[in-house]
Amino acid sequence: MSEYKLKEYLLTIEEAWLQFKEKFLQKKEDLAEILSESMFVSGYENLFAEGMRTYLKKRYKRAIYYFEKASKEKRDNFNCLYNLALSYQADGNFNSAINCYQEALKQKSNDYDTIYNLGLCYLNEHQGEPAEKYLKIALDKDKTNAEVKMSYILALIECGRIDDAIECTIEVVKSNKTYLDYTLTVAKQIEEMSFGEKDNETISKVIKLLNSYLKINDQNSTAHLQTSICYGKIGNWDMALKHSLLALELDPKSFKTNNHTALVLYCSHNYEEALKYYEKALFLNPIKNFDTHYNIALTYEKLGQHENLMQKANYILKHFKKHPQINAVRNLIKNNQEEKSTKKI
Repeated sequence: MSEYKLKEYLLTIEEAWLQFKEKFLQKKEDLAEILSESMFVSGYENLFAEGMRTYLKKRYKRAIYYFEKASKEKRDNFNCLYNLALSYQADGNFNSAINCYQEALKQKSNDYDTIYNLGLCYLNEHQGEPAEKYLKIALDKDKTNAEVKMSYILALIECGRIDDAIECTIEVVKSNKTYLDYTLTVAKQIEEMSFGEKDNETISKVIKLLNSYLKINDQNSTAHLQTSICYGKIGNWDMALKHSLLALELDPKSFKTNNHTALVLYCSHNYEEALKYYEKALFLNPIKNFDTHYNIALTYEKLGQHENLMQKANYILKHFKKHPQINAVRNLIKNNQEEKSTKKI
């Protein structure tokens, strides 16, 4: 068995064991939680206390259950509404959290935590305008809070106010260099929202922002990688390769950076070098990387290595049956077979 196959086999076993262990421990914890609780909890004070206890233990669904029952016992109670909203938010149910925070604000219209968390929930729901509105109020109340500043900047991005977001980021970094890494968060957020030629101007602004970061700290592999991704988006493959290689110098064992470097080389039509980096990326992380396997197959196609292409494509069909892009692999096999048939004729 080859080193790669052995590593893949061992990782598969380890992954299966960890999944089983996680499910077992979760079931055990659920059972212990149920057995430890009284079946007859009643009354606002007891229900609220149970809600707080289960919330602090990160049992958010059970906390929601108790806070909902408590809110029926004592309607329009700010503390109950706020903690119910907090539980919904922690559980990822942002719409329900928004409704509860709005109800809580009717009781305390000026409560800072409620306003801030409401803004965060709107942000998580990608509702830029209300997110910006409430986070701006929170920021006005606490101008020194770094987390609020970052959330407000992200809301500006969500609203499409890219220039304002970049300007705000630069101001924050100038005021305190400890916030320098905000630059990377903002750059990544804007880059991920930008697609196609119409966003080239936006990406160019992000590149300027990243270059301002690199002038202060050029030893950050993430910054170089993000800069490479941005250059790739505007088709400047030379600069994309330069920064991806710089990122690799700083973090040679990064799957993401090796994989991206391979993509840059592929788009630069340097297929043999691309294949080397794809294979290295795959060695670093062989499990469940459909895109890397598929890109290797495409690279084999460009190199005219049809036997390797078919072998890789069949491997993908076997191990990624339910992947949403699996039909692309079937089409790749079909096209390869048709090409071979044409050559024989």
